[in-house]
Amino acid sequence: MLTSPGRDEDADTATATAVIQERPKRKWQSYIWDSLDKTPEERKFLFKLDSALVTFACLGYFIKYLDQANINNAFVSGMKEDLGLYQNQLNYLQVAWTVGYVVSQGSWYRKDELAKRACIFHTSGAVATMISGYLMAAVYRLGGRGGYAGWQWLFIIDAVISLPVALAGYFVIPDVPEICRAFYFRKEEIAFAQKRMELEGRKPRAKFTKKKIRKILTSWHIYLLALLYVTFNNGAGGAAPIFAQYLKDSKNPKYTVTQINTYPTTTYAVQIVTTLTYAWLSDSVLNGARWPPIVFGGIINIICYVSLAVWDIPNGWRWTCYIISGAGYGLSGLCMT
Repeated sequence: MLTSPGRDEDADTATATAVIQERPKRKWQSYIWDSLDKTPEERKFLFKLDSALVTFACLGYFIKYLDQANINNAFVSGMKEDLGLYQNQLNYLQVAWTVGYVVSQGSWYRKDELAKRACIFHTSGAVATMISGYLMAAVYRLGGRGGYAGWQWLFIIDAVISLPVALAGYFVIPDVPEICRAFYFRKEEIAFAQKRMELEGRKPRAKFTKKKIRKILTSWHIYLLALLYVTFNNGAGGAAPIFAQYLKDSKNPKYTVTQINTYPTTTYAVQIVTTLTYAWLSDSVLNGARWPPIVFGGIINIICYVSLAVWDIPNGWRWTCYIISGAGYGLSGLCMT
């Protein structure tokens, strides 16, 4: 006996209403991972969603930062001299990598799920930056092979890593819940996603109208977020290889190319640890509050960069400032959520 599409949709909606709880009773396990206090059906759905969306977002952000960090590491490993980049060219290259940077997870996740995933996403950028340093140190030895300098081999290997990830995005990205056709979701799971967004008060997609565009452009939220993110990015030295440039310019002692590329990775190790700490504390102990970690990271930034601006400080403290400044880099995910 055939059933009408409308009846199937009603059944999926009814199942979603039964499975998706408006406010799940919080268990201690949810402080470890938020899906552990949800129904088995919703946990299975979130596992699929995380496996696709978070994994691909992390891979995409990883190659974006690998590309960007490779510019910095190549710069201090011979590219500066080979190409004559002695003025503002490095800054222009960094701008080119950042223009197309857009992040969106809010269409699928609820508020208590966002910080951890957004910060895991941003952590992949720190991992990429670390790997770029080790990769540059390794491929520098290939200099001269095939007529290419060591820093040129870095970009060749980078392309080999990046292309498969870019192609995979066509098949993996699930779009948004209202129009999702991802092969790995069942119809009732798409209904779960729609119900979750309904409980968060997020309206379904609608056509852009002049009224909607005017509302967006006159909203104070978009300008405050832009100001916050601009000040965050310009208040940290993560986009420029400041630690590596300091090591390269040092005459006593004189550091090797390997040391110049690997020592600064300690900054990103600090970023990884603090980013994940901020995320778990914000989503659990702080009940969704974002401002305490943001203030803490901001204070660390102020201390580090004021000290480096003064410059006439003990060398041990200078190194400490370069390294622990990573505690301020990990706030990006919190700012976006």
